[in-house]
Amino acid sequence: MNILIICNNESYSKLLCKCLDTDGHDVVLFNQIDDSYFKAELEKYELIILDFAIAGFADVYKTMQYIKLKYIHLIVLTPIHFNHYMMSFIKILADYTLIYPFQLNTLSTCINEIGERNIPFENMEKA
Repeated sequence: MNILIICNNESYSKLLCKCLDTDGHDVVLFNQIDDSYFKAELEKYELIILDFAIAGFADVYKTMQYIKLKYIHLIVLTPIHFNHYMMSFIKILADYTLIYPFQLNTLSTCINEIGERNIPFENMEKA
């Protein structure tokens, strides 16, 4: 699976890349949300793993909306529990939300479940 990781924690993102690469995924790491690059490159990926701590809530939420409009699967990593209102927005847009600290095998399970669905988002409305 082609995966884009957007995470600005260098040590953590390297660990994620190594783990997912070992699992046989093609992984690209991006350490910031840059609209011009992001929008141009986004459609190359089947899954985006987005670290919620990378920017403010408004920027990340806007990015999550854009990802869903492009029918790309999304896993959100977050270091904190948000209030119910904020978590409801995240859960609407993300396939999975993982709260730090989490086990890497949990992330692998989420990715495998997305892969097993084998239904691209653009075909979901027709199914």
